[in-house]
Amino acid sequence: MNIIFWVTGAPNTGKSTFSDLLSRSISQELGIEPIRLDGDSLRIVLGESDINDETNRENLAHTYLRIAKYLALQGNIVIVSAVAPFASIHKNFEDARIKIFPVLLTVNPEVAILRNQRNLDLGSWKALDAKLKSLMSDSGYIIENNSYEISEAKVCLLLEYLIVVPKTELSIDFNSNQKLLFQMSASAEAKKDYWNLHYGSSSFFSAPSTFAEFVNNKYEGAAKLRLFDIGCGDGRDSLFFSHRFETYGFDISENAISICEERAKQKKEKVKFVLIKSIEDLSNHILKLQPDIIYLRFVLHALNEYEENEFFKSLVNCKQGTKLFIETRTVLDPKFYKGLRLSENEGHDGHYRRFTKFEVLKSKLQDSGFKITTFSEGKGLSVIKDDDPSLLRVVAERDNSIDGY
Repeated sequence: MNIIFWVTGAPNTGKSTFSDLLSRSISQELGIEPIRLDGDSLRIVLGESDINDETNRENLAHTYLRIAKYLALQGNIVIVSAVAPFASIHKNFEDARIKIFPVLLTVNPEVAILRNQRNLDLGSWKALDAKLKSLMSDSGYIIENNSYEISEAKVCLLLEYLIVVPKTELSIDFNSNQKLLFQMSASAEAKKDYWNLHYGSSSFFSAPSTFAEFVNNKYEGAAKLRLFDIGCGDGRDSLFFSHRFETYGFDISENAISICEERAKQKKEKVKFVLIKSIEDLSNHILKLQPDIIYLRFVLHALNEYEENEFFKSLVNCKQGTKLFIETRTVLDPKFYKGLRLSENEGHDGHYRRFTKFEVLKSKLQDSGFKITTFSEGKGLSVIKDDDPSLLRVVAERDNSIDGY
């Protein structure tokens, strides 16, 4: 798999314990035996157990990295645990052939004192911890490890984002790890990875969703209105809409767009499918093409707060009369109570969701110059096998008499 986990931290932060648990989790969840390279053991193997000179320590760290890369290039997952507070090491992490994930473990100084087995001067320890945090601030994952037992939930979630493993049902507090949390679940990169995996391995639906039928029934005649299906997924609703509307399907997943294009080709349907890289990218398409209908099914609850705010800002560019159709999971949905609880309205149950509150949505629509014409909330709107979510359906229309942003 050509992967290296570079686990670092000042002494007494739990590097070896974390690396052991990470190794065990990879073995259990993925069925792959990773290779462990521990700095203390490597020094003995390399005959460098008594190095005190800073330059020699830095050279030794580069030796660790070269060994790890050599092993990773043979298709292995390698876990390196070492202090290595050197900027030159981080500059060598970028390698197109290998995925390298730096993970920093840190603790409060009081915890370090309690764990101290090497009589390390606390001032030196703090300086080392600060240096490592500075090196990792832009390129790594920082984990607070103040408990005496490393959190298995954190290891599982880290794996789920980086390599993709089965979901965990544990609930933990990530308030001290906001950057790690965002990168592992809510970032565009994390969601893109998840949906590429999803659409690379799952079968697609043939029939349109009940929400697509609901929208279609709102229109009569053959007027060729332009419809944007945002988050088109496997394309079933886009293909359905193409019978009546000039349809564009947008998604962040390359695999999803490939499926859509192949289905459209087989069915000889005229749909323009577009791969988007960001909300800003989507905003440009809204401004340029001026859709008559914007359709979002099960998309709003997949956006993080920044993405949602940017999306609503883009709606200011819509023309008078543009219709917006939204179907999204609410905080009353059963899935809200499953998996990891990330915030008051965010969860991670296999993948990230940010559950919608009607009053918040209503306010953002009004700020964007849209008025709600109809809405409904509850279960029974989109039942798929055993899943009967609590949904909010909203129809809103652009009204230039309402002040936007």
